[in-house]
Amino acid sequence: MYKTRIALAVLVAAGVVGTLAPWYTGMQLEEVLQTSIRQGNEQLQDSVPGAGVSMELVAVERGFFTSTAHYRLTLDDTSSGEAPTVLRFSDHIEHGPLPLSRLQSLELKPVMATSRFELERSEDVIPWFVGAGGSSPLTGSLVLNYDNSVTGRVTLLPLQLAGEGNSVRFSGMDLEVAAGAQSEYLRLAGGMDSLSLDLNRDGEPLQLQLKGLSLRSDYRLGQSGLYTGDSRLALQQVQLLQAGKPPVEVRDFVQADRLEELGGQMKGAVGYDIGMLSYGGQPLGSLNLSLSLANLDVLALKNLGDWYTGLLRRLQTQPDGDTGLSAEEQDGLQAGLGALLAGQPKLALDNLSLKTANGESRFSLMVDLARPVSYELPPAELARQLVGKLDVHLVLAKPMIRDVVMYQAALDPAGDPAAAALEATQLAEMADEMASSLQFARVEGDNIVASLSYADGQIEFNGQTLPAEQFAGLLLSVAPAEAMGLMMDGEEGAAAGDRQAQPGADRGAMATDSAVEPR
Repeated sequence: MYKTRIALAVLVAAGVVGTLAPWYTGMQLEEVLQTSIRQGNEQLQDSVPGAGVSMELVAVERGFFTSTAHYRLTLDDTSSGEAPTVLRFSDHIEHGPLPLSRLQSLELKPVMATSRFELERSEDVIPWFVGAGGSSPLTGSLVLNYDNSVTGRVTLLPLQLAGEGNSVRFSGMDLEVAAGAQSEYLRLAGGMDSLSLDLNRDGEPLQLQLKGLSLRSDYRLGQSGLYTGDSRLALQQVQLLQAGKPPVEVRDFVQADRLEELGGQMKGAVGYDIGMLSYGGQPLGSLNLSLSLANLDVLALKNLGDWYTGLLRRLQTQPDGDTGLSAEEQDGLQAGLGALLAGQPKLALDNLSLKTANGESRFSLMVDLARPVSYELPPAELARQLVGKLDVHLVLAKPMIRDVVMYQAALDPAGDPAAAALEATQLAEMADEMASSLQFARVEGDNIVASLSYADGQIEFNGQTLPAEQFAGLLLSVAPAEAMGLMMDGEEGAAAGDRQAQPGADRGAMATDSAVEPR
């Protein structure tokens, strides 16, 4: 009997706790929602002043175990002169610590609340509801944890919209989201199957198709207050179809970026890849573009960011005022850039490449910057102090030149394949001869190669070391000849070209004699 009474007492206590906990959560819920919305609005305005986006909590219908909240999201583009767009959301909230929906799915971790929200029908979004078959086109489910972090999913339903000669077909999208209590981390992942836009531009149909989109981002707030992390966006296929023109297709497009912070400095990289580019059904090749930054002083970046935010706020409050920079703003910009240059940042185009069926050409450029003693220096001296180091490399593949010419000829139905092949070979050889004769490159097998490095006033050009002044002379030695060719037009132009040819040739000989023959 004694043990039975103890068991009954435990059950009663559990029942009381299980009742009071949801009631207490409901009492605290409105304050938590108000705080989260206010912080979100403030962070958005700090990041993008005048963004014209704001959310407010309209009402909360509080119950014992559940509550219903109503929100209003206002999109106001003041520059358009149109009335703001208002989106209304309803939110069914289950109080913690053990919401019924989570118990039913055997998720036993205590949480403050769960949320299931959806876009409400209103005049501004009636077409969306019609396109989604009458259902709410935007829904989501979120979990609010006791540390105020949020996890959940946002769903866009499939849509079919049409009007005024245009139409949209959308497969729908699911996004997994997560955010810290103070937005100290932000995560997003999801994708869609397809999006097709049929547009009518001045009576001409245009279709854009996207297939196989996936995206992922993972960012965390660093010690400096700047976000670091990485993101990736991929598309399996992009196709552009226009009446009377060959279709353009891109396959396996990938954009990836990364930001890191270490020791008060930031570095980052972004890359773009196209697995295959085609025009008129003819494969043209693949493309790669990679950019990177390093040695970016974090404090200088923050100061420049604050300067830019202040400028946006000023322009927002004075939309019809002076858009030029004030003396104070100019001083702030110069100070911020000076601090950034003092860290000797490194900028690089690490790779720009085009690969065709028979060859691949590549280009890279890396530059180290420094802070000049003054910005009032003559241009040549300012450039010398601003650029601490420069490296440029070019590899131009002659087979790629031939491929590009042949691709162009293949798109001409009246073209002669044999004549196109001969022209492609001649152009490739012409590029070879011009590069060698002008001393701007050297030939290595099927590649035309050029390289340039600069540091401390000395230039290494295609393997030979030259003072900067001598390199400038080498450039000038071919400039008059090029200009002469452009000026010659008729007998009078030819005569003028003849009068200028001799001085240019003399300068070319002087520069050639003083230069070391390239290897």
